Amino acid sequence: YSYGQIISRALNNEYKKDKNFGKNIKQFLSSGGSNSPDDIFKDIGIDTTKPDFFKDALLSIEEDIKRLEQLTKSIKI
Repeated sequence: YSYGQIISRALNNEYKKDKNFGKNIKQFLSSGGSNSPDDIFKDIGIDTTKPDFFKDALLSIEEDIKRLEQLTKSIKI
């Protein structure tokens, strides 16, 4: 599940940068098990061998955690 979360964050980050990336997401989802995950990602312009791929996704999760912490403080949970 962790890998899926990171992948979805990475795809979402790319989409936020470029709304045209939606066609790549559709291609990714249509790929199924037709190739290795690394090759499927390469086909849509994502290199999963680069540390930045994971770093950016993890930073996105970290931002959500910080927002959650702020919200829980504001409602005193």
